[in-house]
Amino acid sequence: SNSDIRHAYHELSKQHHPDQGGDPENFKKLVKAYKILTDETVKENWRMYGNPDGQKELHLGYALPSWFFDTKNSMFILCAYTSIFIIFALTCFLCC
Repeated sequence: SNSDIRHAYHELSKQHHPDQGGDPENFKKLVKAYKILTDETVKENWRMYGNPDGQKELHLGYALPSWFFDTKNSMFILCAYTSIFIIFALTCFLCC
């Protein structure tokens, strides 16, 4: 029941609170678990997304090496693309 959860939370928070010498990371986990068990919105987020904070942002990356985006290589990349474009344009022009 909610009263049992609340009672257990208070007992555990006394033991694990950073001010009482507990580990801050463990205390954060305890607080998050308590919210999952007691807060309906957080509980629904957990059910829907597997995360009590709700849906996470989608991060997409590039399938290119990191040196490609390095500003030190910008002139090299520009020259490479220009060369490829010229070769492609000449090939199309000569073939048609």
